[in-house]
Amino acid sequence: METYSLHELNTHIRQVIDLNFGESVWIQAEISKANFSRGHCYLELVDKEEDSHSLNIRAKASAVIWKTTIAGWKKRHGLDPSFIADGTEIRIRVKVDFHELYGLKLMIDEIDPAFTLGKLAMQRQEVIRRLQEMQLLDRNSRLQLPPVIQRIAIISSKTAAGFKDFLSHLTDNAWGYTFRLSLFPAAMQGQNTGPEVSAQLMRIAEHASRFDAIVIIRGGGSPTDLMAFDQLELCEAVAQAPLPVLTGIGHDIDQPVIELVAHSPQKTPTAVADFVLMHNATFEGSISQIGEQLSRIGRKRLENEHLSIERTSRLLAAAGQARIQKASHVLGEYARRLRQSLQWQTASLEQQLAALEKQQALLDPDTVLKRGFSITTWQHKPLGPDNMPPPGAIIHTSVHHGEVKSRVENTTRNDTE
Repeated sequence: METYSLHELNTHIRQVIDLNFGESVWIQAEISKANFSRGHCYLELVDKEEDSHSLNIRAKASAVIWKTTIAGWKKRHGLDPSFIADGTEIRIRVKVDFHELYGLKLMIDEIDPAFTLGKLAMQRQEVIRRLQEMQLLDRNSRLQLPPVIQRIAIISSKTAAGFKDFLSHLTDNAWGYTFRLSLFPAAMQGQNTGPEVSAQLMRIAEHASRFDAIVIIRGGGSPTDLMAFDQLELCEAVAQAPLPVLTGIGHDIDQPVIELVAHSPQKTPTAVADFVLMHNATFEGSISQIGEQLSRIGRKRLENEHLSIERTSRLLAAAGQARIQKASHVLGEYARRLRQSLQWQTASLEQQLAALEKQQALLDPDTVLKRGFSITTWQHKPLGPDNMPPPGAIIHTSVHHGEVKSRVENTTRNDTE
């Protein structure tokens, strides 16, 4: 039996492949792994067979897309290399190449964009179905926006034009509103978009009390540019965010799945800024309207109170006048009764005084003497038990027409005790 060297065998294989695959062929495969290096993309392609229990890999091959080919796809089909991601099913045209040293490799030179986009659409519908099963489609939209949005956590690329548009539109506003903005940088295109945005959502969730809302923004792009925003893991993270999520992905027609789970999806970053400004302006308008209503209510209340005070003043004045009139009438009655009482008392006192004067006149010494009585005194005091003159004393006896002096010869004391 003839023995070949490995090099001879590989050379023979290369010749067979060159003979049978001189032209490029179309194949259908799934990308199991993609790696970009210096603009080139190196792939691991697999072909899976589905049975009732699992998916089995029945073929595998390495492939490469040169950067010039990628640039041509972008120019001809509008396909951004971000669609080249793990799990994407593609229909591609390949040149089969076998090298004695490096083995079999597929050189990809063309792609069927309709097939790829169709598969992406199917994958998108599957993600939506999974989110519906987990009841996550409207979870974030049920969160309530605060009356005023001022503290905003922004997830974007700091070099993205959409991020700059958002900042300038939001901060340079006609109302003079100010904001506290915190950037959480993340890739907005390519394979790193989903993991980086999800990681930043987790960081924000740890400090949710510091923010009013989360904004995820980027510039515009083709449908394949937005593939990352259809990923199930990213959409789950957005739906389960503890704060309302506002998105401005920049799409024209297609709607990424992230917008189905976001609280308030907008088309562009500037539209997100407009949404925030109008939200705050609406609150300010409601406050102004409430202030005007309170002012009107206050003025009406003051008018009513003024009228009430005037009515009360008139009632008090009338009541006071009535009380004064009543009091005046009572005082007049009291005065009349007092005058009458004084008159009665004065008349009584005059009668008493007249009686006393009459009694005094009857007891007057001159009157008594005129009636024939006399008054005998010793030492200017009337004679009595306590004023008895001794023998030899001179006593005076007053009569109506004069005075008689007598000498006491003997004194007889009549003790009745």
